[in-house]
Amino acid sequence: MRIRTQFFLFSVLQSLVIFQYDPLLIVGHVNTHLRLELLAGVQLLVAASLVICSLVMARRFPPQQVVQIGLIFRIVATICLLTAKAPSWFIGGFLCYQLVALGLDTYYESSVMTWATQHQRSFGHFRLFGSLGYATSGLYVTGLLAVTGSLRSLLWFILCVNLVLLVLSSGHSELLVVTPRGINHGRESQMVWQSWVVLALGTAVITLPNSFGYLLTAYLRQGFHASLLQATAMGSVALLLGSCVSEMFGFYIVEALIIRLGATRVISLGVGLAVCRWFIAAIATSSRLFLATYLLHGVSFAFIYVGTVSWLVKVTGRVAGELATRFVLIANIIAIGLARLYPIMLAKWPIHTLFWGYLGFCLMTLGTFMIVLYRAPLQPLNSDK
Repeated sequence: MRIRTQFFLFSVLQSLVIFQYDPLLIVGHVNTHLRLELLAGVQLLVAASLVICSLVMARRFPPQQVVQIGLIFRIVATICLLTAKAPSWFIGGFLCYQLVALGLDTYYESSVMTWATQHQRSFGHFRLFGSLGYATSGLYVTGLLAVTGSLRSLLWFILCVNLVLLVLSSGHSELLVVTPRGINHGRESQMVWQSWVVLALGTAVITLPNSFGYLLTAYLRQGFHASLLQATAMGSVALLLGSCVSEMFGFYIVEALIIRLGATRVISLGVGLAVCRWFIAAIATSSRLFLATYLLHGVSFAFIYVGTVSWLVKVTGRVAGELATRFVLIANIIAIGLARLYPIMLAKWPIHTLFWGYLGFCLMTLGTFMIVLYRAPLQPLNSDK
């Protein structure tokens, strides 16, 4: 139960830091122009935190100690935010927190995946609590602001949750029991070119809907003539459908499907669901039909994410957590690239045009997977063949 609770709380904080970016900086009296300029810096810091996470995973430090150190760093950074008197000090504390925000969340998730794989436990049954926390965090924030009427209460909430996580990470933890190598006990093989193709394309497919999240409210207003209040409400519904209903269901069944069908079929099924999702989104003429596509989002994400890592573990013999960290790192690098491309693309075409581009990319990925996963023999990068 402790791991499930930690997954839930880590995801609540992750969602809060992402979706309450503006309110948190308003607390520190950071002006609008500077908030927009900081966004690029925050994205780079997130990427840096994931690189650090990857290096720590590779060194195989005791997971419990790493989590505790990261949480202490977070607590200190949050106290700095609460005591900062000038915007510059607040920005410094905020950037320090970002350095261990997503990176620590990813490290914890990767450690649980490694532990679950090695002890033949269902990772999805733990991870679905993360989906629940991510999807419902907005409700807690709304309730907190309704009760206190102060944006500053968000910082106290972040501090308290991190303190609870620190307490939960103390004492004996199942995550202490992690063997030093992967499932092949030291016989790790080289990443072959097919492995990199599957990792890169699978990551890109699940990054598309996540990066579109920044444009969701604008599309609802542009495409369906919704007011700002209506678009915000529909965005909350989309988050609940995608991350709570669909994603929790996907993580609950994904490993049973992998056992029954195999990882390759599960990955292909996940990409196929992404194709269906973007086709329906492209032809949707009502906001209800468009929002219904989010029921495919979470299942597709769970199938591709867990399926890809499971396939790579089998092919390379590497530790599942290291592969999961690479997955998230590549996803964030792609997201940074898309964030730079969107302003250029949307200056020429309406947001709706993106759906056809997403659909074409997913179809191309599905065709590539059919060749790589089913027909092409696995060959090392340095093979002479």
